[in-house]
Amino acid sequence: MLLNKLLSALTALMLLLFGSMSFAGLLPESTGGNSNKTGDDRKVSNTIRNDTEVKKDVEDEKTPEEEIVDDTPAEPSQLFVNNAPEFYYYSLLTEDGKKLYDMLVELMVHPEIADLTVQKDISISPETPEFDTMYHQVREAVEYDHPELFWYFAQDTYPFRMSIYTQPNEAGNYRVTMSMATPFSDYETVMGDFNRAANAFLAEIDRTQPPAQIALAIHDRLLDLCSYDYETADRGLTGLAHSAYGALVDNGRGTANNCVCDGYAKAYTYLLQQSGITSAQIIGYAGSESMGLHAWNCILLDGEWYEVDVTWDDADPAHDFADRPDHVEAMLADSAYMDTCRHAYFLLTTDSINNFTVDDDRYTLNLGDMIYYLHGSSKRIRVTAQEGWPIANDFPIANGSTYTYETLKNG
Repeated sequence: MLLNKLLSALTALMLLLFGSMSFAGLLPESTGGNSNKTGDDRKVSNTIRNDTEVKKDVEDEKTPEEEIVDDTPAEPSQLFVNNAPEFYYYSLLTEDGKKLYDMLVELMVHPEIADLTVQKDISISPETPEFDTMYHQVREAVEYDHPELFWYFAQDTYPFRMSIYTQPNEAGNYRVTMSMATPFSDYETVMGDFNRAANAFLAEIDRTQPPAQIALAIHDRLLDLCSYDYETADRGLTGLAHSAYGALVDNGRGTANNCVCDGYAKAYTYLLQQSGITSAQIIGYAGSESMGLHAWNCILLDGEWYEVDVTWDDADPAHDFADRPDHVEAMLADSAYMDTCRHAYFLLTTDSINNFTVDDDRYTLNLGDMIYYLHGSSKRIRVTAQEGWPIANDFPIANGSTYTYETLKNG
């Protein structure tokens, strides 16, 4: 007992290892009709957000001494590339939030350095609900701003340690220290594959076009390249299918270009970022709150925001109507119908995607004995801060009116 007390007294820093995070996925659901996607009705608040319950096993006996820690950023691995014109969610954080964000990114772009430690002082006490809310928001901001850091968010256990002093120093600030616990040893191979795939993709895009045309070209090429990972959706699997890597390389189980909704959304964000276009991932529900969580995008074109749901635009009649191959053949042969379905959720306003309805014949196809449609009336419902998503307060509202798919196609 005495020895334990002595060791405790000598310990100036208590390491906090975050618990495992099960990335259950953000899976879309349909209401009525024939959806081209399936869903998982487990709530994110009970699954992928488990890591944000910050434990308070931290040093509170005394004000920390000034530690000799070299906080000069190391040269980041050149394999982590993101040429975004801005990191949207970062731009909206408080100064304390930006410090935590910068610390996380600093660790993530040095996955090979086992003993890398970064630290900063913040003004908010870590023992307050405000700190917990801020950390939730920061973690989500990094995930949505940096699809190239998929290696970190695709894991079941977060590979870093965090320590916090709960007593302020002489300046009234609180010291936060983070260090890498489990290096990403295979990062050169994985990131090499990812970068080659992204570069090959973008080589097929004419990026001398206006931004709206680039956004359309990337959207359409993703639809041609990717397929929806129904196994991950149906079985609630975790892993790379939820990432840009899944969309551009493989789902981690050997199936190329195979992902679920957050994989589509992150790949679209990353490719737009490399093309000079700002994109923000949105989280919500497709159909109703009783359905599984879903991910899509808001993109910024000429100062106006537009909503895009690449996942639901990836129409898949062969899956939805597998029992009627003759009708699938007829659908695929109707190029005008398929083109309409493949752009149903491209460049919408927030109001229109929140109230999406099939109010005309554009999404129906009369095949004699039956009338089929690939898009039912499926509104988008965003998560809220009250549900435990503080980043929801920063979701952009799309009111763009300059562009539609029709104006781009005809113009």
